Amino acid sequence: MSDHDSETVSPEQRYLMIAEAAYFHAESRGFQEGDPVADWLAAEKEIDILLCHTSTPNTEKSAKETFADHLETQLKEWDKQISGLKRKARKMDGDIRRNIDAQLEIHRAQRATAKNKLKELRQHGAHGWEDIKQGAEKAWNEIHQTINRIAEHFR
Repeated sequence: MSDHDSETVSPEQRYLMIAEAAYFHAESRGFQEGDPVADWLAAEKEIDILLCHTSTPNTEKSAKETFADHLETQLKEWDKQISGLKRKARKMDGDIRRNIDAQLEIHRAQRATAKNKLKELRQHGAHGWEDIKQGAEKAWNEIHQTINRIAEHFR
C-alpha cells in the first residue's frame, strides 16, 4: 500500500496534507492577493483527488493521470495569479512596466510549452511516461520562477 493510501491516511494526516498544499497555493502567488479559504478548498480538492487515485491499485496509468491532473490544476491556479498580476501591472509605468511585460511574454511562451507537455503526457501510454514527466516538471518549475519574478515587482 502507498503511504498516501486513503485507508492508511488518518484524518489528522489528511488535514496536514491539505494545510501544506494550501500553504503552497499561497506561496505560489507570493502570499499576495487571494483568499485563504479558496486556497484551502483548492488544496482539499487536490488532496482528496490524490487520495482517491492512490486508494486504487497503484498502477503507472493512475500515477500518470494523477500527475497530469495536478499539473492541469496548477496551470489553472497560475492563470488566476497571472490575471491578477496583469491587472496590477497596468498601473505601473516606465522600466518596471517594461520588465513586467517582458516577463509576461516569457510566461506566455513557457505556458504554451507547458500546455504542450501536458497534452503529450496525456496522450502518451502508461509505459515510459517518466521521460515526459521530467520535461513537464522542468516546464512547470520555469513557469513558477517566472511568476515569482513578476510578483517580486509588487512586494
